[in-house]
Amino acid sequence: MKVSYHYACVLLPLFLVLCGSCSAVRRTEALKTPVSLQIPEPQRKDVEPEVIVDAHQGPDDPLLMDAVRDDSTGTLYAMDYLQAAEVVARFKTVAERGGQVNLSFDLRIPESMVDSRWQLKFYPYLELGNRQQELEPVFITGAKYREQQLRGYERYRKFINSIILDPERFIRKDMLEIFLKRNFPQIYQMKTDSSYVPEDVQDSWGVTRQEVIDHYTRKRLQSRHRRRWKQREERFRKYVPDPFPEGKIRLDSVIQDKDMLVYSYSQPVKVSRGLKKILLHVRGELYESGHLRSTVPAPDTLEFYITSLSSLMEKVERKKTKIISRRVCDNMEVAIDFRSSRWEVDTAYRNNGEELVRIGKCIDRIVKLEEMVLDSLVISATCSPEGSLRYNTRLSQKRSSAISAYVDRFLPDSLKDRVRIGFVPENWTGLCRRVEADTVMERSRRNFLLGLLSRVGEDRDLLEKDLSREPEYAYLRENIYPSLRTVTFDFHLHRPDMQQDTVHTEEPDLVYMEGLEAIRGMNYKTAVSRLRSYKDYNAALACVLADCNHSALEILEGLEENASILYLKALVLARLGQYRSAEDCLNRSIRSDPSMEFRAGLDPELSSLTYKIKRQ
Repeated sequence: MKVSYHYACVLLPLFLVLCGSCSAVRRTEALKTPVSLQIPEPQRKDVEPEVIVDAHQGPDDPLLMDAVRDDSTGTLYAMDYLQAAEVVARFKTVAERGGQVNLSFDLRIPESMVDSRWQLKFYPYLELGNRQQELEPVFITGAKYREQQLRGYERYRKFINSIILDPERFIRKDMLEIFLKRNFPQIYQMKTDSSYVPEDVQDSWGVTRQEVIDHYTRKRLQSRHRRRWKQREERFRKYVPDPFPEGKIRLDSVIQDKDMLVYSYSQPVKVSRGLKKILLHVRGELYESGHLRSTVPAPDTLEFYITSLSSLMEKVERKKTKIISRRVCDNMEVAIDFRSSRWEVDTAYRNNGEELVRIGKCIDRIVKLEEMVLDSLVISATCSPEGSLRYNTRLSQKRSSAISAYVDRFLPDSLKDRVRIGFVPENWTGLCRRVEADTVMERSRRNFLLGLLSRVGEDRDLLEKDLSREPEYAYLRENIYPSLRTVTFDFHLHRPDMQQDTVHTEEPDLVYMEGLEAIRGMNYKTAVSRLRSYKDYNAALACVLADCNHSALEILEGLEENASILYLKALVLARLGQYRSAEDCLNRSIRSDPSMEFRAGLDPELSSLTYKIKRQ
């Protein structure tokens, strides 16, 4: 039957409308069965009972049922199979390990939402207290939908390939060569010549080369391709309305058949201090022909409750004994540079200005102490070993006196008479210390020099003379000797409100408190560094939290057993693969404190052992 063109023009839009309405009805029906989230049921690792009979009733056979043997009595019991009712949990307890938890859930997509022409996009996100965290999306793409995407990319590729980018392709070269051959034979002969041709070449008629090229250029074609170049983004949106995703996605699966889809999603999540619950939401979208057609009804929210071994921490206040002395001595060392063989204080010489300011601040701080009184201030200058001991003795005395006169301005009148002068003629002790720590000299030479310096108790002038004969002497004088010319300030103070020489007081152990605070803040490495030396229950717990299992076991072995210590021991042994010993420790822990049975169900290392203990 023939249909006139007029009727075809009327029926075609109507047909398209009917097809679109059918698709809309199909989507509406599909969305009536929503996507669901489900927490996967943990798999038991215990052994299944031995099946003795495995037969089924035939049409004329007697009734036979499966049976199992009781392990303790050996009796056979009949067993029938019932259709299981699915119970979907909306919440789960997850264990924090190393500052993070692992969230696992199943994304269940019903059969009615699986269509070859559709793409489903699911965007899971977490609610972590007052902030949100987006997870990697899951895409379920129909085969026809993916084919349509690929066709769109192919159309766009052909469009891009159709754009002429080489400007020489817009020139009518055959006609240009004919023109040059007739009117510019010399230039035409240079067609295959790579030598430089100036831009301003022109013939006797005054026509430039550029004018000739412009005349033989396809301006309309050139303009067309320029427009196409500008239309790249617009054409991409037209041909590929739903492009492939950029960045990470968890799954992009192309499906063929209409079956129930279940995607098991697992995600480690960092948790912050004080976070007790994580909410999991999923928003979904349904795409058709590259366009968003509808949103998918959001499934019920899943709740994950966080449990941490840090909750087992003992909240104790540890104290340490502090000895307070009536008399206190404080000192500081400054590097005052003196010119060769001089003792005057030159504030502009080298770093003397900064050092003298530091002296003033230190003295001002000591003077202003309310709980301490200055008894005396001993100022001692020292010299480097070069020169005679007699000369260095006089020089160090003069330098001490010069420094004393300078710092006199920082002291109140009531304390000026408490300044004493001391001196160290030659700083051999400092020289030995610096030679030993030096990294430039070879080790063998350092050891030789240290052996030579061990004669410091003998004639020092002779020792310095022997030292000057060594090849390292120039290095010592240039790099080490200047640092030996120092001035030491010794402050001798006392507490006026104390009668006894010493008083013993108890104060909180701040290092131990820092360790407990690090456990609360899930900074477990810091907790171990602060608590390991105490070798108590909290130190063992810190090692368990930081996954230092051997260290934790060593500490636990030295502690008196109780329910908590046995529980930690069971957990560590389970981590180390010693399951029989772990089961024994967990049994004893539960017998001592029955609440530990519930606690063990929260920790994945012990949950299977708890199930096994219940069956015994």
